[in-house]
Amino acid sequence: MKKLLAIAVVTVFAAPMAASADVTIGGNLNQEYIFGSGNKNIVDDSGDNEITIRASTPLSNGMTGTASINHEFNASGNKNDSATNHTLGKLGIKGGFGHVTIGDVSEPMDGIDGVVGFLPKDFDYGNGEGSQGINYTGAFGPVGITALVRPGHATTATGSGTKSQLGLTYKAGPISAGLGIGSGTTGPKTRLALAYNAGNYSIGGQVDKNQAGDKASVIGGKYNFGKAFASASFGKKSGVKGNAFKLGYALGASTDVYFASSKDTGATRVNKIGINQKF
Repeated sequence: MKKLLAIAVVTVFAAPMAASADVTIGGNLNQEYIFGSGNKNIVDDSGDNEITIRASTPLSNGMTGTASINHEFNASGNKNDSATNHTLGKLGIKGGFGHVTIGDVSEPMDGIDGVVGFLPKDFDYGNGEGSQGINYTGAFGPVGITALVRPGHATTATGSGTKSQLGLTYKAGPISAGLGIGSGTTGPKTRLALAYNAGNYSIGGQVDKNQAGDKASVIGGKYNFGKAFASASFGKKSGVKGNAFKLGYALGASTDVYFASSKDTGATRVNKIGINQKF
């Protein structure tokens, strides 16, 4: 509740700040009806719910100061669940050299996920060691670079010592590729993604290897016809196979409804009817 109150206070003061800084507010809400998983017939969310406040202000020498507050939450009302209700903040400086940020920053492995975009996350090893650190992003022609250094924390979940990730992306015409490399005790050690996007259809795949040497892989395709789309993917994680299918329709520029069916690394198929709203 205190975190939500903090966001509300920032929002109230956003308008006066606009005179000296460019402030924008956005986010995403998602709700799903889940059925077909044993006796699990519930309304839940996908975990993609967030509210983000971004600000930027001009600095000397053509640079820009940046700041953002991102609140990720469980829209189903489990307000005491700290794993799905937390606020992230970061500060940065942007210029011709790129963008340097400190705080709860985006992880390079997230960017490799985005190379294909429509693949489910059932067949990867997450994004690793947490995001609290120093991050650099830059673009050099068709090549994008993201680097994260996370000073170590002596915790049970992550171990101790400095962790790092490096992400490289490439885009030329319909072809996109990405390579992620990470160090640490959990999450992916390497991630490779490749996609081909041509007009109404896209195909792509991704391969992960975690810190223990286990492998995960997934391949899929997506076809758009008018306001509707269909996607299918097939994958394997630590030797266990699964698949996922999705049909969606755009009600507006930022609102989608969809039906999804997946059988991930478990043995039970899960079906979902959902709605997603970006703002």
